Amino acid sequence: MEGKAAEQILDYAEKSDISLIIISSHGRSGIAPWSLGGTASKVLHRVGVPLIIVRAKETPEESAEAGLFGRILVPLDGSERSAAVIPYMTELTKKLGSEVTLLQVVEPGKHVHTIGGLDYVPFKDWDIDKVKTSAQRCLDEVSSKLAGTKAPVKCEVRVGDAAREIIKLAAETGCNLIAMSSHGYSGVEAWAHGSVTGKILQTSKQSLMFVPSLGVPR
Repeated sequence: MEGKAAEQILDYAEKSDISLIIISSHGRSGIAPWSLGGTASKVLHRVGVPLIIVRAKETPEESAEAGLFGRILVPLDGSERSAAVIPYMTELTKKLGSEVTLLQVVEPGKHVHTIGGLDYVPFKDWDIDKVKTSAQRCLDEVSSKLAGTKAPVKCEVRVGDAAREIIKLAAETGCNLIAMSSHGYSGVEAWAHGSVTGKILQTSKQSLMFVPSLGVPR
């Protein structure tokens, strides 16, 4: 096909009733290199089906050693939108027996508009503890949904910047796939979600799976 990569991918996926798009994090066309970061970002923001971005630097040997998607990190934010990824995890873990780590990051504060501009207001310790308790309950509930898959499931609640904590835990657990909804909202305040997914897309070393929040497995 001829044309701009992202537009052609999206157009073909829609016309052909595609249910999953998989692309490499680095690609080469027949004439010139894709601007893959830009292509992946454009597809991510407009796609209506799940998108998997496989890191090209990962070798087949590395994949075989850990299992193709042997360890999966699933960031959630307590919302139904972020939980759109769970049915896909259920399907994957039934077939692959992957280890799953569920993560919810509690922001330590929020930005508020004031007379002086935009200020950052930290939450009180007891407010953070309350949200952490609620987050743990949410993760336990999600974990129970994966019980039938026999996948080993761990739950983590952390406080900090969402993107930073996701990337940090991905490295700690040695996961080879980060799977998350492409849109979500936390119980305290909305994630700057475009920023979170953008940071993960640009800086994580793991393969990525993004599920549209309105997506339903076929």
